Amino acid sequence: MGILKKTIGDQKKAIVKKQKPGGVSETAFVPIRVDLLDYHCGTVCTDLESGDPFYNIGLPMGKIHMAVGHSQSGKTTLLIQIANAMVADLNGDVVLADFERSSTDPRSRIKNICGVTDEIYDERFTIFNHEDMTAEFLKKFMFDLVEAKKNLGPADLVEWYTLEGKTVQIYPPTVIIIDSVAAMRSKELLENPDLDNNMVAAQIAKSNGAFLTSIEHLLEAYNITILAV
Repeated sequence: MGILKKTIGDQKKAIVKKQKPGGVSETAFVPIRVDLLDYHCGTVCTDLESGDPFYNIGLPMGKIHMAVGHSQSGKTTLLIQIANAMVADLNGDVVLADFERSSTDPRSRIKNICGVTDEIYDERFTIFNHEDMTAEFLKKFMFDLVEAKKNLGPADLVEWYTLEGKTVQIYPPTVIIIDSVAAMRSKELLENPDLDNNMVAAQIAKSNGAFLTSIEHLLEAYNITILAV
């Protein structure tokens, strides 16, 4: 390899491997207390100092995870359980963006699903389900959330560990449940009743794809996980 290519290659590797303070790009997974998923998604890692293997089970933080299944098959219930498990021991938050506008009382439902008290519910969960909620609203919320995390001090970070077994300080996790991606609408779609069905479907796919692309770079850097139905 020529010296120029070698230098450029080393620079690219350095950029890729650089860990943003508080980020989770090289951190261990979070057990979600569902054995089937914990072990199916997990890996075996090696402790850097001792050389001993350890199980890295659960789900990675800072990613987009999608639940797919038939209507009424329990997708949202499962994601609420997963979200609660991912934040419970790390002083994190769960946000439910209920684009389906479920008629079920979310407070009672979540308390029953997760077995949490009123106090824990109030501290941990935020529900958005107003009628004019849009993809733009959720995007702005996420950028406001990032600004809030940037202002956190060292004492606000939580301890976790890397894939090499080292302890590291990370942002408290935020898990956002999108229920559902198919029901998420842009402001343009909500305000334009004249679009035909075929055009609506195409516009939804385009706008929702653009939304996910626009926020993807924030996820690992600020410990935001998307669980989408």
